[in-house]
Amino acid sequence: MKDLFVLAADADIEATMRDLLNRRRPALGIRDIKFTMIRHMHRDPGCRREAAKVASSYINDHECALVLFDKDGSGDEGTERQLIQNAVEEDLRRSGWENRSKAIVIEPELETWVWSASANVGKVLGWNEGTVELRKWLGEQGLWPDDNAKPPNPKSALERAMKRKNLSPNALTFKALAERVSLQNCQDPAFLEVRETLQGWFPAASGGS
Repeated sequence: MKDLFVLAADADIEATMRDLLNRRRPALGIRDIKFTMIRHMHRDPGCRREAAKVASSYINDHECALVLFDKDGSGDEGTERQLIQNAVEEDLRRSGWENRSKAIVIEPELETWVWSASANVGKVLGWNEGTVELRKWLGEQGLWPDDNAKPPNPKSALERAMKRKNLSPNALTFKALAERVSLQNCQDPAFLEVRETLQGWFPAASGGS
């Protein structure tokens, strides 16, 4: 019996979650766990509509199930994030995952987890000048207003920033960000829900790190 089944919408979410669950457990505040992670071949819409169907194959040999996908591209862009999560969780409950499953909708997309004041953000994205210079450039491009904690369109900002350095984002980009950028100051609601859910299911051992 494994602890957790994870259904991810794409390679970027998969890479991020693998690093969090393998290397960053102390930062998440959870114990060591055994997990299975797969990607849905139909990405965000597939996770939105077919999570319960896919997860049903793992219901007898996994304690809990976690589904993660972006709101943008899911087909439900006009619906509140929480309502989308509720609908997926109801599907999971009806299929037998009652009280041991959770859906996480990232709004608008995973790239919103990237942006912080950490100097490592700039370095991972190819900006050896640092995150301060990166933010200044994004501001000049109209992609990161001074009064915003994060770029309004985090995916576009990431893609434009890396293109400026003749790079393109991929799963390794998100893996590197998960490895090198601190989680402590991330206040994105979806990330906080992931951490809270995992802590509830798999709390760190008493006295552990």
